[in-house]
Amino acid sequence: MLVGYVNHLLPAVRALYITYLFILFAYEQMVAQDVFTTQTWELSLDNQLDGWVDSGDRVLISTQISSYDSLSHNLTFHNSKRSPHLSLVPNTTKTSHGVIVTTDDATVDIHAISITKVGEKVDISSEYEVTFSPDQADNISIENQGSVRYGDQEVLTNIIDIAVKGQKTSYGQGSLLKGNYVLLGGLSIFILMIVIFLLYKSKNTAGRLTPDL
Repeated sequence: MLVGYVNHLLPAVRALYITYLFILFAYEQMVAQDVFTTQTWELSLDNQLDGWVDSGDRVLISTQISSYDSLSHNLTFHNSKRSPHLSLVPNTTKTSHGVIVTTDDATVDIHAISITKVGEKVDISSEYEVTFSPDQADNISIENQGSVRYGDQEVLTNIIDIAVKGQKTSYGQGSLLKGNYVLLGGLSIFILMIVIFLLYKSKNTAGRLTPDL
């Protein structure tokens, strides 16, 4: 009877072991990346006071950099302006870490960024003036993306799409790490439910196979 029960339980145990390996692999893939960076935007100067991004308004683009490694040195942040409708406002670039090397109407570069404590975050921000002609207001799309380089690796921020004239506002789409953890957590719960079902089914099957005394 015991041998029969164990034999019926083996598939569920095997499924549980495979699930554990899958979750462990997914977790290691996430933490293998040393540096993470996220970009957001907000309307910082609303000349028309209408709540929308109009030509002549300003937007504040903010970037946050974090790391699992408490000794992340010599990072370089680079923001090459992707949209012709954005112009960097002089003397508006600020950073909590590193040295602002070059700023013009096209790029922002910050060198010698170091993260020396667990949980430490780097905050970078710049203001841009938005310009476009009236006939573009209904369908214009203004995107921006930055990058962080360290050693021979490069990590890209999410792409932000600055909404104009009533388009759906997007504040920092795609927080990579949080989204990955939510997805992994949901998948883990789903797989765990399957394993519990298999265990329950195996137990019932073993009970039916037990001969009456």
